[in-house]
Amino acid sequence: MKAITLIGAACFALSFSAVQNAIASLVTFQVNLAYQITNDSPTFDTSLDTVEVRGSFYDSWNSGLALVRVGSTTIYTNTFDITTTSPGDLIEFKYHTYGMDDNWENLQGYIYTNDGNRAFVFSGSPQAVTPVYFNDVWGGTIPLTLQVDMGPQVIVGNFDPSVDTVEARGSWDGFSNGVTLTNDPTSANTNLYSMTFDVTYPAPGGLGAYKFHYYGSQDVYEPRDNRFLIISNVPTKMPVVFFNDLNTNDLLFVDTLVTFTVNMTNAMDINGYVFNPGNPNYDTVYLNGDFFGWWPWGYFPSSQYQLYPVGTSEVYTNTFLIPKGNPVALTYKYAINEYGYYAPDTEAPFKVNHLRYVRHTGSTVLPMDMFGIQLIEPLVGALNINRQANKQVKVTWNGHVGIHLQTSTNLMSGWRDLPETEAMTSTNYPGTNGTTFFRLIKP
Repeated sequence: MKAITLIGAACFALSFSAVQNAIASLVTFQVNLAYQITNDSPTFDTSLDTVEVRGSFYDSWNSGLALVRVGSTTIYTNTFDITTTSPGDLIEFKYHTYGMDDNWENLQGYIYTNDGNRAFVFSGSPQAVTPVYFNDVWGGTIPLTLQVDMGPQVIVGNFDPSVDTVEARGSWDGFSNGVTLTNDPTSANTNLYSMTFDVTYPAPGGLGAYKFHYYGSQDVYEPRDNRFLIISNVPTKMPVVFFNDLNTNDLLFVDTLVTFTVNMTNAMDINGYVFNPGNPNYDTVYLNGDFFGWWPWGYFPSSQYQLYPVGTSEVYTNTFLIPKGNPVALTYKYAINEYGYYAPDTEAPFKVNHLRYVRHTGSTVLPMDMFGIQLIEPLVGALNINRQANKQVKVTWNGHVGIHLQTSTNLMSGWRDLPETEAMTSTNYPGTNGTTFFRLIKP
């Protein structure tokens, strides 16, 4: 009985503390229903319908707080005393209309919370939430210019200007249709593709998402995450970017044989299965990665992706051809195919991968990985300097094509290129009696 009493007292104390820490403050909401009111097929009647804000701060989304129309405009606003635990809390909300139609905002989720809600950070003092258009639709248009340089993709043979087409797909059309970009064959850079088009969604102030895509000889989306831009209320011209943000130095110019090695000692997959190395035909090890196009995990993989044990050890290895045009950055992970099971189990969750770089083209051996330890190797860095007994200076670093060493006797000026160190990872530099500084340069 005493234990029960103590637990009850503890719960009461926590509940009392939460109430004591709660803070109330005025928050102003504002939404513009221009499209819903003035569209040829209006979905909102100003004389009959109501707009409200619903969220985590009021009645757990079950009902809302009504907004009031500003004169004869299409803007609705109101200020409410919002109570939350403490400043810094993330408050989720959406606008909702009812009357002619019962409509929740159907936000596409590119810039909102995982549930597709709007959100603001509670300040604890009077504040106004950023004004928006209902559902981020406004009925107007803004000219937007996008530009992408396909030069590096042309050089390595990924993109053929004679047969391939470049487009941009984005949130303005739900990523369903592309806006075709064109080049100017008379310009200094014939590999620069651009297009100006009218954006109708999202409304100004909203965040648009997009990617570049080319098709013809191949069908390739940028494998990177979505690009983003704030939609302005004036014509906007975005700066030139490289396709997938890869310059010539970031791509392989020749097919390259890359040897991968992984230590499977005490290896365990994400489902808790412990690797059994007792028989090479019992549990097998596979490699997956962007250079393979990420073969589907739900199917038994081809033996072309398999690694094999080194003797009787628990170290597995194999050499794979990474084609010309692939990024020098290799994103990958290993998988266990448990005997008797069709699909392999991975070593880590989605997007938790190994990242290493090809630093020598033609043929290279990557350092050994540990299964389940996702190493992210830096592109440039790990500069290490050691003076040798023969007065030479041993300099080592992470490098690849396009990266070279510079040296100076003064940190502020006088840096001198050592072009012979490009694509190298170490060098012996003659020692001097004075101080010598080194740094790495990547164009």
